[in-house]
Amino acid sequence: MYAHTKPIEFTAQITKNFSFDHFFQNLYLPYIKSYKKTFSHDKYTYYKNLSPYFGSTMIHEVKAFEVDVWIGLQVEAGYANSTIIKHLVLLKRMLRVAVRWELIPNDNAVNNHRKISLGDLRQRFLTPQEVSALISCCYKSKHPFLGFVVELLILTGARCGEIRLAKWCHIDMQESALVVPISKSGKRRVIYLSEKAKEIIIAIRNKSENLGFPMMRNSYLIKNPKTGKPYNDFQVSFAKARSEIGIEDVRIHDLRHTYASILIQNGVTLYEVQKLLGHSSPNMTQRYAHLNPNNLRQIVNNLPGLF
Repeated sequence: MYAHTKPIEFTAQITKNFSFDHFFQNLYLPYIKSYKKTFSHDKYTYYKNLSPYFGSTMIHEVKAFEVDVWIGLQVEAGYANSTIIKHLVLLKRMLRVAVRWELIPNDNAVNNHRKISLGDLRQRFLTPQEVSALISCCYKSKHPFLGFVVELLILTGARCGEIRLAKWCHIDMQESALVVPISKSGKRRVIYLSEKAKEIIIAIRNKSENLGFPMMRNSYLIKNPKTGKPYNDFQVSFAKARSEIGIEDVRIHDLRHTYASILIQNGVTLYEVQKLLGHSSPNMTQRYAHLNPNNLRQIVNNLPGLF
């Protein structure tokens, strides 16, 4: 569309004539496709939550009050504050890119919005009894891989997508490691595998071979027998399993929280947990600080013995 337009003329056209919809479709989306595996999430979020309100607005004309009005509409639509913040992050990221490309002078409109309170972050940790019951129930599921996936998530603290999209070439059994080429933070990360986790991976291989899947290096670790491709998610089968044992409030992501809680309660430091979970910032790991058995009360009580 703009292949023969000179850069200066092109920039002027964008600044004067490009709406949010045009910017997203013609510039931002092709840009994130070049590096972001989960670009489809941004596309869905944009067209469902941002485009209906901002789509026809020129990117250089959006005002802070419009962002505040949009936030209010999101609240009225029943979205949780944490979800609204995720939608807002996409809007901020789009305008930040537009500023960096010198298409608009600033992104002040999304930096002065009304405060959105998150309150207490939701945390749900499974008890040993719940873990045992859940794993047992998942292995009885009609889903051929659900039991393996759930047990592997609890044993590794991996994000569900990291297991869902893992390939055999990413697994090094000798080094007891699963390499994630591009993690959520955009960086390579290593998930360390215990002996039990390696046993589950071997069981997955055996199951896949029984289902007739070729085990090539570039094959996915877990494939849907109906499509031969990775599963989109495991939500339906997981929801059924958790319901059967009466823990409807547990999400798949809570298996990652449970992994972290087990580590900390067994003396692993927050720094080590941060590295094992692949958190880019220590702030993300701080949510588990209260689980440390060496809590502040115990530390204070131990002070007299230090002098």
